[in-house]
Amino acid sequence: MPISQIKPVAKLLFILLLCSLFLVGCVGRISTPDGWAGPVVSDNTLYATSQKNGMFLAIDLSNPGKVPVNLTPRIGEKQTNFFGCESTTSSDLVNYGAPVVSDGIAYIAAYDGKIYAVDAITGMEMWRPVETKGPIVASPVLSGTTLVVASNNKLYAINTSDGTLLWAKPFKASGKIWSSPAIAGDKVYFGSLGHKLYAVTLASGKLFWEKGFDAPVAAEPLIVDGTIYVGTFEGKFYALDAETGDQKWDEPFKANDWFWSKAAYHNGTIYIGSLDKNVYAIDAATGKSRWSPPVSTAGPIRSATVVVPEHNLLLVACKSDQGFVYGIDLETGKEKWLPQNLGKIYADPWVEGNTVYYLNRHDDLYALDAQTGVSLLLASLDQK
Repeated sequence: MPISQIKPVAKLLFILLLCSLFLVGCVGRISTPDGWAGPVVSDNTLYATSQKNGMFLAIDLSNPGKVPVNLTPRIGEKQTNFFGCESTTSSDLVNYGAPVVSDGIAYIAAYDGKIYAVDAITGMEMWRPVETKGPIVASPVLSGTTLVVASNNKLYAINTSDGTLLWAKPFKASGKIWSSPAIAGDKVYFGSLGHKLYAVTLASGKLFWEKGFDAPVAAEPLIVDGTIYVGTFEGKFYALDAETGDQKWDEPFKANDWFWSKAAYHNGTIYIGSLDKNVYAIDAATGKSRWSPPVSTAGPIRSATVVVPEHNLLLVACKSDQGFVYGIDLETGKEKWLPQNLGKIYADPWVEGNTVYYLNRHDDLYALDAQTGVSLLLASLDQK
């Protein structure tokens, strides 16, 4: 099915999002960033980019009341939106994908098409930013000393030691890449708005296989035991063999609207949220529903579902005005505590032990106790 025939409400939502970005960017009035990158925790420090002012901040979790450390790299005077339109009024960092923090270095793939590497304590730039000349929407992913980043319709591999490119040329997909790559073994898996899912060899950037669909693929693939699980904008969810790309279920699982979030896996079950406001539990082996009916929420689900196995718990955030976070029993689909109003949430959360960190669209950072559902406003990232 072409995108013109996708469910009208979802299609309208998508078009309005793109048009708003186009109108704002092309008239040169970007005064504040509008990314939705989620937080990352490393060595008891939380790293996140303010969605309002574009500062990349570090928060000491042992003393969250302390003023965050500003680690924002130096940004050029021009930014671009999804359509490549430039603005000369903002020099702030904009990123939609969460950074990667490893061995004391934070790697940030910014919407301006640059990849930055900064010291996670001082903010000092470790190497000159890599310029891809295309907007970056997806999160980067790290494997050893190789950082894989999608920019526009191309996939890059970067040597984290010095910022040099590892492949002879970037891999070119059939459409823009909003899907964050996933690495398993020696392969990189990712989807594109060109209605395809790709498997690319990590060492060379060469195509291993590609799988066509009837709609864009913007979700990050989930890989479990040689199987790839991913949904499309057609509202279908697939299980594919990681070696061949062949379908493993007789039929894809069907929802009533787009799948745009990453799924979660636990004990033979796939958990996934949809823009139809429902959370589904799917048998990983057969593709059949395990909850009937699915769990309904207050709004569309863009943020990744996450599992906290210690408490037999699934956490789901929706992007309604209230932005409720739900704690759901993995087996029964019943709520384990009352939904928490944490504001509208697009970004993926970060799970650190019993605590789950959420960043909402108002720049409020919450710490939620997974067992009890009690949430605490940890900080506001809007420091200007």
